[in-house]
Order: sequence, then structure tokens, then C-alpha cells
Amino acid sequence: AKAAGLEPGGYDSKVRLRLRPDDPARVSVVAILRRLAEHARANEEGTVADLDPEFLHDYRVSLRRTRAALSQLKTVFRPEEIDRFRSGFKNLGDLTNPARDLDVFLLERDAYRRRLPERLAPGLARLFDRSEKERAAAKRKIARRLRSAAHRRFFDSWLLFLERPFPEDAPEDARLPTVGYASRKIRRRYRNALKIGEAMIAEGPGPAMHRLRLECKKLRYLLEFFRSLYPKKNIGALVARLKALQDALGVYNDFLVQEERMSELLADVRDDDAETAAAIGAMLAAAHQRQAGAVRDYEREFARFAAKKTRAGFDDLFRQPTTSVHASV
Repeated sequence: AKAAGLEPGGYDSKVRLRLRPDDPARVSVVAILRRLAEHARANEEGTVADLDPEFLHDYRVSLRRTRAALSQLKTVFRPEEIDRFRSGFKNLGDLTNPARDLDVFLLERDAYRRRLPERLAPGLARLFDRSEKERAAAKRKIARRLRSAAHRRFFDSWLLFLERPFPEDAPEDARLPTVGYASRKIRRRYRNALKIGEAMIAEGPGPAMHRLRLECKKLRYLLEFFRSLYPKKNIGALVARLKALQDALGVYNDFLVQEERMSELLADVRDDDAETAAAIGAMLAAAHQRQAGAVRDYEREFARFAAKKTRAGFDDLFRQPTTSVHASV
């Protein structure tokens, strides 16, 4: 990658913007979306050339953040302004899912080799060879899309949209002061995460764990988008607490995806390929065991995320006025 003049992570992937609290919310949201577009473009070439899995990972992060902004902050736009962009970014995200899942699976190759008996090595090798071929095919699909004229037209129209002046018929939320709009959104997302997490503790891991993971991502994106509006120390402590919970949820999800992947592979194994079937069975057992450890980590981190001190931190920091801004824009 370096030889090609590109390096994964060779740019600042965080949404570092100095937002102004009293700016109309739409002005700030558009600034956030412009920065995310820059991040996506910075990773397109490396993703197309498949120079390093991190290019695709960073590209997907930019897509997810863009989709999160268009979903959570959509009230600063009229629906007809952004519907086609929301659909386009969703399609891009869906296209990249299989390749990223395979990247994560293949990154665990050495860990599984160390955990499984040597006698299962031939079956394990065939399994990963197959996954490598599927990954290559998935990456080719992505490259074709990103090289296409249709993709260039879509992205160029998105950039043009972000350059438009503030419209006179913008929704009322577009004129709210940024800090009030952001605080309202963050408070609501934190409360939603608490409800889902508390229900999951009672029910046990399952679909609710996936919902909580998505809810925490949405909250994390909001905190990242609007971080500059709040005291660095205060918001930093809340982000760190949320990140610890996300890490535990992410480990659980990675092993869940791997279990599903291996179950699909097992169903496709030929009857006469006992070595591969045995390797998959052993990998399933190992993934399940590690997933159980991730559940224990989650329960510990959620208790901290839902503690009185953390709740008070969110309540105190995001208790902001939400009056309208009527200044010229």
C-alpha cells in the first residue's frame, strides 16, 4: 500500500470539526456530512485496489457514519431532499458487508490454527482457501461498483447537494441552535440504549444484543459528530465508557457472525470430506466458548454504562436549551 502512495489510516478518520453552538443545526450537519464524504473518498482507491483490509474497513465506517447522520439528523432536511441518498448509501453498505465479514473471519485464521489439534490442519486449510476465494469475488464486486460511472454520478451529486445554500423552506429543526439540537438527540439515544440493555440483562443474550450494539453505534456517532460543543474532559469520559461497552458487544458479534458463517459452511461440506467437517465443528465449539466470555464482559461493562455516575454525566452534560435560531443564514 505504501508503495502505491497509499497507507491505511494515513489520514485522520475522526470527525474533527470545530462546530459553533449557535449555528443553525442544518449548517453543522452539512459540515459533518462534507467531512465524512472526504473520508470516504480517501479510502476508495485503496478499497478498489484491495491494498489492505483496513481501506475497506475505513470506507465502511465512513458509509455507516453518513447513514447514521442521514437517519438520526434527518429532521434538518426535507424527506425528498435526501431519500435517494439514503437509499444509495444503504446499497453501498449492503454491497460491502460480505467482504468485510470474510475479512474478519480470515483475520482469525492463526488464532484457530493455534486452538485446534494439528490433525485438523488439512481440513482447516481447505476451509480458509474457500473463504479466500469468496472474499476475492466479493472484493471484485465492490471494485466494479466503485469504478462505475453510475457510482461517480451518485457521489458527485451528493457533493453538489452538500454545497447548496441554506434553503428558505428548510424544516424548523434546521434552524435550531446546534447545541440544543445535538443535546436532545444524544439524551434520547442514551435513554434508548439503557432500555434495550436493561431488557437484555433480564432476557439474556439474543436479538436484543444486536439491537443494543446498533443503538450504541448510533450514540457513539452522535457523540463524535458533536464532541466539539462540550467540555473535552466531560464528554471524553462518557465516550470512554461507551467505547468499553461497544468493544464487548463487538467481540460477541464477531463470534456470532463467525458461528453463522461456519454453520453455513458445514451444511455445504461434502459427505466424504470428514476432515473439513471436523475442523468446522471444532471451530464452532471454540467460537461458542469465546462468545460466552464476551457475554460476561458485556454484563460488566453495561453495569458501568448504566451506573448512576454515568447517567448523571449524560443528564448534566446534555441538559441544554432548544430554542430556535432566527439569525440570517
